[in-house]
Amino acid sequence: MAIPTFVSFGSSAFNTSTSPKTVAISVTAGDRIVVMSLGEHAGSSAVNTAPTGGSETYTQAATLGTGATTARAIAWTATAASTQSYSVSCVRPMSSTTANWGCMVWVLRNSNGFGVIGAPTVDSTSNSVTVTTTQDNSALVIASSDFAAVDGTTRTRRTINSSTGAEDLYGMVSTSYTWYAQRYTDTGTAGSVTGGYSAPTGQTSAIIAVEVKGTAGGGPALPPELIMQTMRTD
Repeated sequence: MAIPTFVSFGSSAFNTSTSPKTVAISVTAGDRIVVMSLGEHAGSSAVNTAPTGGSETYTQAATLGTGATTARAIAWTATAASTQSYSVSCVRPMSSTTANWGCMVWVLRNSNGFGVIGAPTVDSTSNSVTVTTTQDNSALVIASSDFAAVDGTTRTRRTINSSTGAEDLYGMVSTSYTWYAQRYTDTGTAGSVTGGYSAPTGQTSAIIAVEVKGTAGGGPALPPELIMQTMRTD
């Protein structure tokens, strides 16, 4: 399989409570869009309002955290209906109007769809997520919120397919929470993989992973003599 093409990552501020928050993106028809919002907690209840923008259809993929003592995370997916530029608008994913939060958006291209969604029970102490990918050479995007606000200044990403991937976002409000976002562009052969961080530990995290599948690769390359034959004219 051919891996999906990473196009862009963007995010709002994560250290304020204002709502809504927006992220500007540019897409080509067929691009896969992943939106995740993270918050320090949900307050008295979670809010699951879908993002808007570009007249896309956003489908909720996972939601974690429903109270004032657990981290908050929610994810949506969409497929770009047309080629355009616009802002994705996210609303506060919790009832609390004072809790810090933010949203982020990945765009990937050359993908035949979304695969497995990983969302372990909230309060995961490992800040890791294990999923069984559904297709060879998929990408995996991951985001997490840590209610314990463990300092991640020194941190270690887990390895998938001999790569620690790329970190798209890290931040911390020491009295509130810590947030992380990363991606693996090629998870290798379909099967069980574990992404996220092996250090630090001791978090009480809400972590979500979304598989973005690639596309069927082309056939084997032609040998040079056949290429030359196809170029000849009588």
